[in-house]
Amino acid sequence: MQNNLDLNSIQLHLTEHMKKLSIATNGPEDYKGYQFMPGFGFEATKYAHDEWNIPENSVFVSSFPKTAGKFDVFDKLPHSTKVFATHLPVELFNYEKMRRSNSKMIYVMRNPKDQAVSWFHFSKKIPLPDETKKQMGEEWNKFFHNYVNGQHPQCNKEGQWYPDHIKEWMKYKNDENFLVVVYEDMKTNFQSEIRRIAKFLDVDIGDNDVANVAEVCSIKSMKEQADVEKTGFLKINVRKGEIGGWKNQFTVAQSELMDKLIKEQLGDTGIEFTYEI
Repeated sequence: MQNNLDLNSIQLHLTEHMKKLSIATNGPEDYKGYQFMPGFGFEATKYAHDEWNIPENSVFVSSFPKTAGKFDVFDKLPHSTKVFATHLPVELFNYEKMRRSNSKMIYVMRNPKDQAVSWFHFSKKIPLPDETKKQMGEEWNKFFHNYVNGQHPQCNKEGQWYPDHIKEWMKYKNDENFLVVVYEDMKTNFQSEIRRIAKFLDVDIGDNDVANVAEVCSIKSMKEQADVEKTGFLKINVRKGEIGGWKNQFTVAQSELMDKLIKEQLGDTGIEFTYEI
């Protein structure tokens, strides 16, 4: 039987266990120098790292916020493996414990310009304290400036942002239990990527299954699901899912700055992003 877990983060998976430890806050919470969004308390992270027993042969999907728009594909494949998702940086994720459980990790990347725009619109939909909204920046120019200067509480240290998350996780890219999936590849060649993911997870999948997964996980289908889904999770997470939408938001100067910063931080990794098709 397929496990249909809420794939927002490990914290959400552990919410029921951690309810009694919930603490009201007006601003970001800090744990080991990492800033957490209000409501995504560090208690669950600490519990997951130190105490949680990972089920054998699980699958983890790691991504920075607003990069894994088609994450649902991992949950829709015909398998019985437990699927968990996390936005945590490497330092706060117990990777060695995951290895000992014979589990696998899928890391999802998206071009940072579309990611930034998606993050901007998403931040408008979620209830955040005024202090946090001010810290992040409520209009685009301020939001962009604060974001690329690492002032957003996204389970990162002050001064860190998306490329720091990528660089730390990429130290495991050659592990046999680690797979890198690129959002833009899923958009342009979705069925091929579904087969690649299925092969990594040792899932036998036929052409009909591939087509069904591609249909169910399409943006059109997810928007239809969002209209009837009761929790509101999909409605705040699904927007356009397009490649190149950043051009309607970025100024030329912002685009050039982003290129410069990404080259400085990821230039030695071999990673090349697709910004438009």
